[in-house]
Amino acid sequence: MDSDSSASDIASEDNYNDWVETDEIPQFQCVACTRVFSSMPPLLSHCLESHSIDILLLWNTAGKGFYNFVGLINYLRRHAGGAAMDTSLENAPWLDNDSYLTPVLGGDQILCWDVESYYLSTTKDNPGCTESNYTVANQLATGNLISVDQTALINTSLPAVMDNSVPSSVTGTTTLTTTPSSLTTDSKGLVHLTKSQYHDLLHKVKSSQDKIKSLESQLLLSLQDMGTMRSVAKEMLDLGRSSRPPTGRRTLSVLSASEDEAYFESYAHYSIHEEMLKDSVRTETYRDFIYGNPDLFEGKVVLDVGCGTGILSMFAARAGAARVYAIDQSDIVYEAMEIVRENGLDDVVEVIHGRVEDVTLPVDRVDMIISEWMGYFLLYESMLDSVLFARDKWLRPGGLIYPDRCTINLTAISNSESHSGRVAFWDDVYGFKMSCMARRVLREGSVCTASPDNVLAAASVVADFNIATMGPQEANFESEFNLVIDRAAVCTCIVGYFDVFFAGGASKKFSFSTGPASQSTHWKQVVFMLPTPFAVKEGEVLCGVISCHTDPRDPRAIVLELKVRELKLKYILQ
Repeated sequence: MDSDSSASDIASEDNYNDWVETDEIPQFQCVACTRVFSSMPPLLSHCLESHSIDILLLWNTAGKGFYNFVGLINYLRRHAGGAAMDTSLENAPWLDNDSYLTPVLGGDQILCWDVESYYLSTTKDNPGCTESNYTVANQLATGNLISVDQTALINTSLPAVMDNSVPSSVTGTTTLTTTPSSLTTDSKGLVHLTKSQYHDLLHKVKSSQDKIKSLESQLLLSLQDMGTMRSVAKEMLDLGRSSRPPTGRRTLSVLSASEDEAYFESYAHYSIHEEMLKDSVRTETYRDFIYGNPDLFEGKVVLDVGCGTGILSMFAARAGAARVYAIDQSDIVYEAMEIVRENGLDDVVEVIHGRVEDVTLPVDRVDMIISEWMGYFLLYESMLDSVLFARDKWLRPGGLIYPDRCTINLTAISNSESHSGRVAFWDDVYGFKMSCMARRVLREGSVCTASPDNVLAAASVVADFNIATMGPQEANFESEFNLVIDRAAVCTCIVGYFDVFFAGGASKKFSFSTGPASQSTHWKQVVFMLPTPFAVKEGEVLCGVISCHTDPRDPRAIVLELKVRELKLKYILQ
């Protein structure tokens, strides 16, 4: 076919000013990228493998013919890789559109290529090859397709690669329903894949195998965790058979920094510090004590355990402390450093990032320790352990620690409406019983505010801690309580709270309470719901026993056991 005469047929001579006669080897540029080939067969393979464009299949399906081929090539050069390109077999946008007969690329050697002769020679060399599957045969012949057994491809983890030679008959080609639509299987059950498809398949198989190994590892870990949970459950059941708390106490010093990471991360967000700072009972009591006793702080070296935003450290600096070391493991310390600098106190206050149990101070001894370490029911989160650790390691003999005394108190409450909403609610949830949910409610202490109007008795002190002298094991305690009922009612729960004192060595003493009758704090109270409320009479003495100890699984959680009347109850704060 003469290229010059063809060009005159499809466009005016002005459109071919760039065409130059040459004796050089023709250069065929890909329709979708800038790569150049010395002949068409490798270009066809490249387009199929790299761009998923089967030029011969598109040309053949659209009806063959020279004009069809010219329009197709120019259409691909304009749109290949773009969103507007449509190469589906049902459409041939380059037909009946003369604009695609104008060359996009000057001197385009593909337009000079005799596609029809190549097609005829391909089908002649492979007699069994039909028009619909000659591309498969051609790609197999040039080594650009790999044949894989269909059954092996579907049923095994790795495909079995079959003979790469062209089958004697490539007839009856159909699309596999279990493989991508671009893959075909012949009459011998061989699936034909391009090299890229084959390697992509191997990659997916490898990824699947890695995922299976990962899932198997996770399953093994889960089975190990289940074994641990059985052991812990047995331990808790054993503890439940005894009214006495365990003799040993797992303190925070046994935890590694990584084991304790979640606790400190919970204090990294500003919101929890905003809540504590806005608790005027808490913050103003510390401020008033420190400012009201400047003689205790003047010229002293002070340690602030769990400094948070550094508010207590800055109070101490303003009260005349010579040096304040503020320690916190939470990332809030970075804000504390900025806050200290912002207020011009960085020459007095040094903020140190780390756990009290792990850090090294620039000094061997301090004169005073201040800390706001209290948690729900006083002991939740067990930060008291860190304060006692710091006291034993750094506080000089005769040094001071504030607060220096704390008590835990119990009282009885009557609030049938709250009890019904929390416990009886699960008896009928839209017509369904959910009693297991009620059991969960009854196992946990609930942090909420109890109204003083619902209090049935004056509080009974069940624990009294001298922070200056106590040991960590004393935080595990057992105590009797006696509540004198002041009116006839139905007792629905026992409520616990704590009081804090700043007294030892101070000329001006301060304290605050977290009880129902006092101004509300962010600690609120801890309510222990009774599974079955009972009636009480005015003047009756409600006697009981409470024991408290750390959770064997988590030193920051506490387990409480109550004996009241004939009830033996267990609760957890976690």
